[in-house]
Amino acid sequence: MKFRMLLVTAALLVFASLSFADDYAVLLFISNNPGYGPMFILNTTCPGQTPIPDGQMIDIWWDADNNGPTPNDIQPPVGNPEDGGTVTFNQFPMNGLVDLDQEGTFYTADPLVTNGNVPLPGLNRFYLIVNTATAKWTSEPFTASRTSATPQMWEALVWGCEPIQSCVPDTFVVLTPTNLPFPNVQHVANCVTLCRNYTSVICVGPIEDLTNVPHLFVRPGCLPINTWCDDTCHAAAGWIVAPWLFTNIGGFNYYCTSIVLLPDGVEGCVCVEVDFIEPVNFESFGAVSGDNSVTVNWIAASETDLANYEVVRNGEVVERVNPEADKTYSYTDSRATNGTTYSYKVVGVGINGERVESNTMEATPMAGLAVITAYDLKQNYPNPFNPTTSITFDVKDENFVTLKVFNAMGQEVASLVNGLRSNGRYNVHFDSKDLTSGLYFYTIKIGNEFSATKKMLLVK
Repeated sequence: MKFRMLLVTAALLVFASLSFADDYAVLLFISNNPGYGPMFILNTTCPGQTPIPDGQMIDIWWDADNNGPTPNDIQPPVGNPEDGGTVTFNQFPMNGLVDLDQEGTFYTADPLVTNGNVPLPGLNRFYLIVNTATAKWTSEPFTASRTSATPQMWEALVWGCEPIQSCVPDTFVVLTPTNLPFPNVQHVANCVTLCRNYTSVICVGPIEDLTNVPHLFVRPGCLPINTWCDDTCHAAAGWIVAPWLFTNIGGFNYYCTSIVLLPDGVEGCVCVEVDFIEPVNFESFGAVSGDNSVTVNWIAASETDLANYEVVRNGEVVERVNPEADKTYSYTDSRATNGTTYSYKVVGVGINGERVESNTMEATPMAGLAVITAYDLKQNYPNPFNPTTSITFDVKDENFVTLKVFNAMGQEVASLVNGLRSNGRYNVHFDSKDLTSGLYFYTIKIGNEFSATKKMLLVK
């Protein structure tokens, strides 16, 4: 023990005489005497990383070609010479003891070389690698000798440190549904890992209709119980999301955004969810001519994150209407002039700026046309059609109206109207994208007062 202490003291004297500036340096002490092994005195830690923990394994590598650490190097074989061995061990744990008031002293009691048992060649070059969870340390090569006249030696080694990114970020994620073109699905989602000092770019598409702005939701964690994702990971906390930016990638249109952790945010995963539910789904729309006026009526089947409606006449917004609980709306344009034909449509505007338009209808105000005076069902237009067409009907008095579409076998394929309608002219949009070509019938029933059926031809 006293002999080991003397060797350590000598090693520390050498260490004290060295100047390492900003290098990562340790003092390496190697003893060829049985019972005394390598010793390391840590001079500094890897920037931003924790010190090497106790019990961390140190790997010994053989610089056989004497050109420093390379991918072709191997660890020296362990075992007897007759078995091809050259060292007694090529890995040992750090114990982190404080020796002679030197904090961070690591050593093993086993010798690297047992002189009379496993001889080394006359000159050998080695280096050490320490892999921790946060960093990889690699020493410069050192020389170990079997010369019995030199029972021990020490060298000041410069160590390189490579911080290991424990958080692996998802820096670019494209959400592409299988049912193209987007947005022919309700939603898509992906689990995204957010890391400090990294930006995660999220793109959605390809998108054909640029008026369909995605609805974005970013939720902590990816568990399926409260997200659309299905993954087990540590939930992130504290981030900011940039506004959508339209871009073209490889000739296709995408909406892209970015997510960045706040300085005090927590690294982890989030479920990025994109919903393409439109802010409004129109059930019916109509424009009724009056005397120097036109009344625009519409009913919404559903409203999601809707900011307001815009009533558009000849391409100009003439009124904005706030959402109502019953989703039934009417606006009278009293600035119309008899004998002039106007085109009208209603645009639903989402809180994210997404716009959904109704069909366009023309109306010509004239004296004596203040109200609809008879029930009627018009021929759809266009006809034949593919895949959409419009159906117009008139309601004389407030009544319960149903409008249904049937195939040639008499099977119902769509229900377009099912509810009360007041006096007016209505226009209903019919989309046959999921139907096959052929002859179809649409039937209207207005209370017990009126019913009618007309034919239409779908040609794909």
